[in-house]
Parts: sequence; structure tokens; C-alpha cells
Amino acid sequence: MPQHYTRSTVSADAWCPACQKQTQHRIDDRRIGPCMECMKQLEIRRDEYEERAGIKEFCGNMPRVQAEQEAREEVYGTVAPTSQKGLF
Repeated sequence: MPQHYTRSTVSADAWCPACQKQTQHRIDDRRIGPCMECMKQLEIRRDEYEERAGIKEFCGNMPRVQAEQEAREEVYGTVAPTSQKGLF
């Protein structure tokens, strides 16, 4: 059974399957939320992605879409599909 927290609870110690250790987790709507360490890593990667995309657009003289695609490939190591035609 999931644990419920009081409305004033901001964070709690819990097991994170991604980190494989006990970490602080955010409490959302009185339930356990995401791991704060994982969230920090995601923020760092997102900031790096935004910075690289901006540099490529400005200094590389390329369109924003192309700059974002190349930055995504460098930071995340993958290219997200640009279109999802035919799925629905």
C-alpha cells in the first residue's frame, strides 16, 4: 500500500530504482515523487543541451531545428524522431 504524507511534507527519504540507493524524493500531492538527485542530473543535461543548441545556432549558422537535433545527439547520444507520421 502506498504511503501518504501530510500536506506540509516537502521531501522524504526513499529507495530510488534509477540510482540504486536511498535518496531524497520530492513529495507531490501527498505521495512520493521523483528522486531529487535524478532530477538534478536531468536539469544539468537539459541545460547543457540548451547551451549547445544555442551555440550551434548562433556560431554554426544553422537553423534552430538542425542545431537542436545535433545538440540532442551530442548530449543524449540519440536522435529523437522528427515526425511520427502513420502512428494513428
